[in-house]
Amino acid sequence: CTPGEGCVHSPVDCDDGDPCTVGTCNGGQCNQEQLSLPECVVAPDCDTLCVLTGDTQADCTIALARVSETSAPPAALAFNLSYDEGQMSLDNFYDVVCFVESASGCVEGAEFEVAVAGSGAQTLYPSGHSLTLAPTQPSDWNGGGSVVIANGSNGSAILSNAYSLAGDGEAPFSEDGGIVTVRMNLQAPTQAGYPICIDSLQGSDGIPTTLNVDLSSDATLVTSAP
Repeated sequence: CTPGEGCVHSPVDCDDGDPCTVGTCNGGQCNQEQLSLPECVVAPDCDTLCVLTGDTQADCTIALARVSETSAPPAALAFNLSYDEGQMSLDNFYDVVCFVESASGCVEGAEFEVAVAGSGAQTLYPSGHSLTLAPTQPSDWNGGGSVVIANGSNGSAILSNAYSLAGDGEAPFSEDGGIVTVRMNLQAPTQAGYPICIDSLQGSDGIPTTLNVDLSSDATLVTSAP
């Protein structure tokens, strides 16, 4: 310290050498903030259904197909989802429903997105399947929950007609197998991505015969005979 000039301190070096953090000094203490960059993503130790990026909300489409054209199509599906509740929360599950159909398909302007879980839920279109959640309300999910998709009035109703064209359970598939969309509220914008994990997969062809369910390389759920 110099009289008349005051005290001069050497700046604290808060660089911890990690390219995925940025250090700042606050009150003489170093704080490290994790950077949301693609190269800083830590792969989750789970089967990853989606890695979500965005500002406030992001969608994850659940796609379902069977392993080959000749295998039994799935009529019901069950699984668990998990995620970091510090990164995101469940908004709801959604589907696009056609309210006015013609001989050539849905009338233009008659398709609307609807919630298919929780209070006032609609059934999936066009299969008529319902989603049963545990916890039952999306707002009660805290880091994950379980989902059962089934048609209570017609147990053999097909949930997805898509199948692997090569018969190996991998893309390309015969058609878009998307059956429902999971919408998440993000706690903070991210470029690196927040993962949603899936496990405890079970399927049925409605006879009922239990089907194996595996995750393809593009995160499509693929059913096959046990």
